[in-house]
Amino acid sequence: MTSIRPFAAADYPRLIEIHNRVQPEDQYTVTELQYLDDAWDHDRYFRSQVVAEDDGGQMIGFAALEHMPNQFHPDKYSLGITVDPPARRRGHGTALFDHLAGKLRARGAVSVRTWAKESEAEAQRFVTKRGFVEARREWQSRLDVAGFDPVPFAGAMERIAGQGITLTSQAAESSVNERVLPEVYALYLICSRDVPDIDPFTAISFDDYLKLHVHAPYFIPEAYLLAKHGDQYVGMAWLISSEEEPDVLYQGLTGVIPEYRRKGVAMALKLAIVECAKNRGGREIRTWNDTLNRAMLRINEAMG
Repeated sequence: MTSIRPFAAADYPRLIEIHNRVQPEDQYTVTELQYLDDAWDHDRYFRSQVVAEDDGGQMIGFAALEHMPNQFHPDKYSLGITVDPPARRRGHGTALFDHLAGKLRARGAVSVRTWAKESEAEAQRFVTKRGFVEARREWQSRLDVAGFDPVPFAGAMERIAGQGITLTSQAAESSVNERVLPEVYALYLICSRDVPDIDPFTAISFDDYLKLHVHAPYFIPEAYLLAKHGDQYVGMAWLISSEEEPDVLYQGLTGVIPEYRRKGVAMALKLAIVECAKNRGGREIRTWNDTLNRAMLRINEAMG
């Protein structure tokens, strides 16, 4: 018998234990996950988090139903379900799904998005059985920092320098530009809106941007890189830290404003990111690619 109840703060350690077992490629700590939850804007976006318990009161699963702030639609949602592997095939995932499916119906949802690992046939069957159809494929790309060979990319920095474009960081710009935060936020919105995705991009607020970037525990101001032409910021790329794996760095968005694309700016930013990771003692850079963004995938594949 599965019992469903609301998620509580005391559940974080067990949730992290389950999550990191299921997704070892994308690990969190309690501090990181709790920060992200605290940053959620409940006034603007819906979220329901629940846990599944077995007969003994042990938490064996977690599920979240929520709006997607970067692709906001009042009737479209994201649904994630995680069940501890030893407790699978006992109806716990079904109980979590049915509970949140009831909320979807009550809210008049028009669509819901979820995900399942290609390597887990059981998860594929679970979502397919419930009417989900494939819309995209995502995978994690990894770069061995020490093994990266920059020789094939010689001249990349000179190419942008010849166009008057320089690379800097948010840390450096903060000391010379008092408006760096709103200007970088504006750059983030421009770059983000052109990232291929299932639904149109919607802007998060400046306050939410600060929470998710500048004030976050994983934020590294020296590794938040900016491409600059004169006084204008024209491109960006950043690394974030991992408390669970200190020698692993995750790369976020690499973006360039439309009028500066195809000028080598994205490649220069990518190369600078590798150098930044090396200077920080990073062993590996991880990022996510998907079938909808072939342009960025080509750059990452070229870099190995």
